[in-house]
Amino acid sequence: MGDRPVNGDPGRARRRCPTCRAPRREGTVCHRCKSDLGLLVRLEQQADTLQVRAERCYARGWYRQAAALAER
Repeated sequence: MGDRPVNGDPGRARRRCPTCRAPRREGTVCHRCKSDLGLLVRLEQQADTLQVRAERCYARGWYRQAAALAER
């Protein structure tokens, strides 16, 4: 909580290990507590992709499509 996007990266705020809150590095295992973060990484990638697609639709004036993507 209290994490905010940094440097325009909408997902940067959530790039911490949910188990120990260590800043995450590349990879799917936490360097501090060794938690498996594979599923979390995949979910974040999917969310980032959907957000980009929704933003593009919104910019083109395709508001219903943008809203549908944002709800996913």
